[in-house]
Amino acid sequence: MGQQQTEVPRDPERIDATSDDEIRWWAKELGVSNVAILDAVEKVGSSVREVRRHLDQAMAGGQADA
Repeated sequence: MGQQQTEVPRDPERIDATSDDEIRWWAKELGVSNVAILDAVEKVGSSVREVRRHLDQAMAGGQADA
């Protein structure tokens, strides 16, 4: 059978960067690309709070890829 689609992340405070389903879910939830999620996790860690802060700062700074 196919992979089960994640409806919500297992941990709402952490992003599991090893899970394609979670990356897609968070990208849709935060309105950014999968790459932007992975980049943010690499830079600030897996905390959703820190990832949101990083993405907000990137958007305010005019970075088109975030």
